Amino acid sequence: MATYVDITDRKKAEERLRESEHRYRLISDLASDLVFSYALDEDGRLGLEWYAGTLLSRLSLPGLPDTTEDWENLVVAEDRPVLRQCLLKLARGEDCSEEVRLQCDSEQDVWVRILARGEHDVESGRLKRILGAAQDVSERKNAEAEMMQAMQATELANRTKSDFLATMSHELRTPLNAIIGFAEIMEQQMLGPLGDVRYLDYSHDIKESGSHLLRIINDILEVSKAEAGRLELHAEYFRLLQLVESSARLVQHRAEDNGVALEWEVPESDLQLYADQRRLKQVLLNVLSNAIKFTPEGGTVRLHAQSTSQGGLCLEVQDSGIGIEPENIQRVFEPFTQLDSGLGRRHEGTGLGLPLSRTLVELHGGELTLESRPGEGTRVIILLPPERMAGGQGRPCASRPEAAVSVAVPPG
Repeated sequence: MATYVDITDRKKAEERLRESEHRYRLISDLASDLVFSYALDEDGRLGLEWYAGTLLSRLSLPGLPDTTEDWENLVVAEDRPVLRQCLLKLARGEDCSEEVRLQCDSEQDVWVRILARGEHDVESGRLKRILGAAQDVSERKNAEAEMMQAMQATELANRTKSDFLATMSHELRTPLNAIIGFAEIMEQQMLGPLGDVRYLDYSHDIKESGSHLLRIINDILEVSKAEAGRLELHAEYFRLLQLVESSARLVQHRAEDNGVALEWEVPESDLQLYADQRRLKQVLLNVLSNAIKFTPEGGTVRLHAQSTSQGGLCLEVQDSGIGIEPENIQRVFEPFTQLDSGLGRRHEGTGLGLPLSRTLVELHGGELTLESRPGEGTRVIILLPPERMAGGQGRPCASRPEAAVSVAVPPG
């Protein structure tokens, strides 16, 4: 007697399963360098179920590690704690995403990113299976390492440049001070007449040229200190009116020579600041000098101080000069940048004034911004925070206090 059972459906199902597994392996080979499945016994030991991928051929391994110890032996010793941490995360029901180095025969280790998820028993909650994938990320990690080395080399070169500039600035200032001092003695004929009247002009030219060179060297030294993070503030209490008056007085002669009218206004004569007076004066001198330099004859430079609604201080320097293209505004804050470049440029300078001024304002917790349009002049805005005000009451920028001091010096 014989019994015949129709198993066509089962055979078709097995065939579909084989095709599905084949497709899955093809997809896994394309999608990742390695996919794997581990089962855990009751003692928590790993047991490899299956794996697929091309990563093993690059590692020259016959197969995937079967146990936790095998994995630890494959991973570089410094990265083994990362692997243990990954297993602890899986035991807690968390996904694992870590990067470790695998040892191989080549000189360079292979970096892999392990992505794994645990499968837990419904009743006991015990971790019973680990499913995951490993991706070769060596190319990215090597690129990151090269980029880091390049950044460190750039930082070292920049620091070396700053140290060199600082050293040279110190070395140059000493003889320059002597040149300026002796030129001033000759110009004033302190030790008697020079003889020919032309020597007086020559002495004046030597002093002015030396002073100009000394200012450039001082700016380079300040920028070098700023880049090295060695700029320090020495805060003190002083009147805002005193700061504005002394700054305007120092640039007034240049404004008269250029035929530019200089105006300034302070909201309250007794308003006090708590800041580094020398540094803020340096900022105002840089900004005012720039405004005068780029304003044609017959133009006006105006400095206006006013309290802000938050209790801080707003200093504005507005000129009627040549202005700047909007796309070049950020460039003027880059050290050594000259928009008017080339051998035939009309305005002297090193391009250090505005970058240094912005750094000094930011050291005070403030902000320096610039607004400009070609042919419409430039407006520099310096904002100081309320903590730099010595008991002053903040007012909106549009307000005009009664006790205001306003001075206008016409050109010439």
